[in-house]
Amino acid sequence: MYEEIYSARQNFVDPNIREGLLAESENYFIQKMKEICPGKRVLEIGCGEGKHSILAAQFGAKEVLGVDVSEAAISLARQNGASLSNVRFEVMDIENLNLKDGSFDVVIDHESLSSVRASVAFSEAHRVLTKGGVFLGIECLGNNWIFNLNRYIGYLRGRRTKWSISNVLRYETLPPPKFSLIEKRVFHIISLLFYKTSIVSQRIEMIDIVDCRILELFPKLGFKSVFLLVKE
Repeated sequence: MYEEIYSARQNFVDPNIREGLLAESENYFIQKMKEICPGKRVLEIGCGEGKHSILAAQFGAKEVLGVDVSEAAISLARQNGASLSNVRFEVMDIENLNLKDGSFDVVIDHESLSSVRASVAFSEAHRVLTKGGVFLGIECLGNNWIFNLNRYIGYLRGRRTKWSISNVLRYETLPPPKFSLIEKRVFHIISLLFYKTSIVSQRIEMIDIVDCRILELFPKLGFKSVFLLVKE
């Protein structure tokens, strides 16, 4: 599937949706990258076309390695990052990283864990991190039954596998074993009602405020989580 999508240069998510309704979580994730990447050795798992690996390099990381199982994705990532000397890309399975123990200070994950066995990917990330190294992730959550119903409809329409539905991270599974939790923030609930609509930025800000108030009380209802872990 990934080879087909990247070869056709399709988008997994409409950029207008990610930069509009989902902008709050995306911007928060990028802000965290700005804080933790400078001067560090950074590994991005499931890097796709390399957007966030390139951002880490531009934010001043000492060196960045982006890995992905898709050869088509890595080909595009190499093209996109060709002008930067501190970033490189390799085809690699994030469940079986061909990397030395303790070789990175930071691991970043942008929505890759639902495509693999998350427990195995976390274990591999833990192995390649230095002691006290950090894992920064942004992932969809599988707690809200409405979002889960939408995923199941996607499965019935052939847009998802049944395995991918059951593999979505859950709020209570963070942090995983051998990691301590520094921060876990959730985003988006009311905003998802406007998925098919066109709304101006002021209204997006108002919706984000409502989301924030609801999720302070009921964090498990959130659609996405940005989380920061430290290796024990």
